[in-house]
Amino acid sequence: MQNEKEQAEAAGLEYANVPLNPQIPNQHLTAEAIQAIKALHKPVFIHCAAGARAGGIALISNAIDDGLTYEQIVKKATELGINLEQPHLRQFLLDKFAIKQD
Repeated sequence: MQNEKEQAEAAGLEYANVPLNPQIPNQHLTAEAIQAIKALHKPVFIHCAAGARAGGIALISNAIDDGLTYEQIVKKATELGINLEQPHLRQFLLDKFAIKQD
């Protein structure tokens, strides 16, 4: 989308952009995205090209805010159709819950 920041601000929205690689998790950028979400007025609109990164980051943010257990995260991901193999979400689960990598 051209001029995304300008379009968001013209619509009265705050704008934050954290470019996440769709294939390679980056703990620093994931943390930056979570901090950006926390700093923005709610509700927030999170998006990416296909939705996988946005869904994963939104679920991570929700899991942190609500103190979700591993089982609750898996249940919520299943209910929402979020793939647990999304790289940023998988890395979060590995770091937080020390799950085994396949």
